[in-house]
Amino acid sequence: MHAHLASGLTLTDLETFSGLSARSLQLAFKSQLGCSPMQWLTEQKLHTVRAKLANAEAFESDTSLAVAYFPNLGNFARYYRP
Repeated sequence: MHAHLASGLTLTDLETFSGLSARSLQLAFKSQLGCSPMQWLTEQKLHTVRAKLANAEAFESDTSLAVAYFPNLGNFARYYRP
């Protein structure tokens, strides 16, 4: 999942890759990580964007780094907290 953070994974993708139903995935994530699979993905994307922003080159804009993981900037703004 880490290798595909920028590809826009969906719950359906995770079902296909894992061979588990959506409900089984949700229960497994909740018991192991305390959140849903999509919440975990969002947190991982935010962590990656924060790390990239902290180490960004001068020519890289905040927006270009964010849209690589969050195509909808409104969603990114809602989730992002420095």
